[in-house]
Amino acid sequence: LERKLFDAETSMTKIYTVHRSQEAAYEKRKEEHVQIRDALQLQSSTSFNKHLARQGFSGRISFNDVKKELRTKVVPASSEVSDSTETRGLSGGEKSFTTISFVLALGLKLTTPFRAMDEFDVFMDSVNRKNSLKMIISVANEMKETQFFFFSPQDTAHRDNGGAVPRQDGLLLLHMPRVERGQRRINFPPAEQ
Repeated sequence: LERKLFDAETSMTKIYTVHRSQEAAYEKRKEEHVQIRDALQLQSSTSFNKHLARQGFSGRISFNDVKKELRTKVVPASSEVSDSTETRGLSGGEKSFTTISFVLALGLKLTTPFRAMDEFDVFMDSVNRKNSLKMIISVANEMKETQFFFFSPQDTAHRDNGGAVPRQDGLLLLHMPRVERGQRRINFPPAEQ
């Protein structure tokens, strides 16, 4: 009986030791998670501000982990005040540019084989659109391991054809012809390289 009691106490001691080491490992992982999360949030906000600066804007992304909220604050170039504003106070083109900056900033650390943006330039004037295209293409060029797809109802011709898109290697433009009601097949013209 004493031997069984001794074996049980030894087993319990081992279990408590393993449990304590598991708790310590868990706490360490939680601390590392917080450090990684904070670093990603800082990088995202910094990248957001960097993209906004291309248009003369400034801004930041505020993360509230307790409430599980994310807010953007933006100061447009046209603003005479230095206080940031929520995106509700921005024009349509400014909102679109801010949204593109936001999406590109959050996607900074995503490792996906492709990314797609649909109708990103719908509410933009020609200046915002041109700057947005330059920014998107610049980011795409930095992320060689990711394939980007951009869909736009606007003209996406190369600059030398009167458009806003610079001609460069690795950039392929496909123009979808107008689709007629009842049409069953789309015949694409040759790609513009």
